[in-house]
Amino acid sequence: MILNWISRAKEEGATHIILVYDTEDKEEYPVFVGPGEDIEDKVKKIKLSVGKQEVREICKICSE
Repeated sequence: MILNWISRAKEEGATHIILVYDTEDKEEYPVFVGPGEDIEDKVKKIKLSVGKQEVREICKICSE
């Protein structure tokens, strides 16, 4: 699952993946951060969104 998210992130040109856990659905999902986007701003929006969501991890995508 995570390898698929990394592949998608690279295809979409993302620089980072924010790994989010939805405590209601008991599922994790990725939020991709593109070049020029503010990671901290995205994290704040996730935390303020409707529902119970936790930021689990922020991963930098290495270009290879």
